[in-house]
Amino acid sequence: MRAYRQATRLKPDDEEAFYQLGKAETKLAHYPEAVAAFQKALELDPNDSRASDGLENAQEGAQRIREGKKHAEEMLKKQQNANANGNMNSNSSAKPTPKRTQSKPW
Repeated sequence: MRAYRQATRLKPDDEEAFYQLGKAETKLAHYPEAVAAFQKALELDPNDSRASDGLENAQEGAQRIREGKKHAEEMLKKQQNANANGNMNSNSSAKPTPKRTQSKPW
């Protein structure tokens, strides 16, 4: 990763370095960074279908992260509301299950 970042600093017009940086960022699920790298690669070579595909994948990954975060926030809010209303969804009032003991053969 560090090598790709350094390559983009040393050669800011190297489309391949930005493409490779985008791929590496995507593999690490660093989607905003990947999007930026692929966009730069496309600025340098608008016809690079690899960078275009990579950009699309990174944008989809970023969208999945946003959706997952939103879902988690909604579920947390529901749980907090349920706790505040005393409607806990746990089995805290249920009697504990007795432990089974294995019979001894003697």
